[in-house]
Amino acid sequence: MKTTLYIKNMVCDRCKTAVMRELNALGYHIDSLELGQVVLDQDAPVEISKLEKILQELGFELLIDETDVLVEKIKTAIINKVENQDHSNLSTFLSSTFNKSYPILSK
Repeated sequence: MKTTLYIKNMVCDRCKTAVMRELNALGYHIDSLELGQVVLDQDAPVEISKLEKILQELGFELLIDETDVLVEKIKTAIINKVENQDHSNLSTFLSSTFNKSYPILSK
């Protein structure tokens, strides 16, 4: 069984390394790790309160709320867009990334 965790404030490879180190120290097996998202490959339940405390000590936040998760995914996508020097239109980029259409606002 895989468990996906969404983590706020992961913005670089150093953040990924810090989170990976702590999760490994807690005995979790990481299937994949990206900015803002970790997929654990394990059958044991995740100790949310313990994990939240450790992540907060590192300056991160475990996201549970669906809206908070979406906001963090958008932030991570924009960080990746900037790092890749993607000069495409932002609304087009976000629409294609999240596979949704957003209405164009006009006066």
